[in-house]
Amino acid sequence: MVRGHVSTSDHDGRPLEIVFLVQNPLHQRAVLCELNAYVDVLRTFATKWNNNEKDINGVSPDPHCQPCSVLVVMMHHHTSTNTPGERIHITANPATTAQWNARETKGNMHVYSVGDHVPNGYDGYLNRNKRFRYFNTGTMEAAIAEAERNEYKQAAGR
Repeated sequence: MVRGHVSTSDHDGRPLEIVFLVQNPLHQRAVLCELNAYVDVLRTFATKWNNNEKDINGVSPDPHCQPCSVLVVMMHHHTSTNTPGERIHITANPATTAQWNARETKGNMHVYSVGDHVPNGYDGYLNRNKRFRYFNTGTMEAAIAEAERNEYKQAAGR
């Protein structure tokens, strides 16, 4: 399995690049098995983020990360080891094009799905933190290059 990306748009038509940096091959396979559902949930998240929808605790999106034109997916749909009582979620980091060109994102979002099942669709998000994350180490640059070389193909109709 390999890391990859999907070039799409949010539901309002804004360009959106989803970069899957999921490391574990089993987790990569899980993403690919439900790729259309993952992309739909993440497109909906980006649309809501760009339209200033607050998270489940009433926290507004960071205006420095708007419009969200890149989502960096760090973890597949999973239970957090840091907060085991939290709902199952996808971990994604939003960025503007300029931020991503500088290899940084700001914030760590937990994106939820209806009934904790990705094919059921989007069901809100939690802003876990507002710290910058930098992707300019050699290891991360190699992971990004791998993802950029491999365009994930969605099933027909998406």
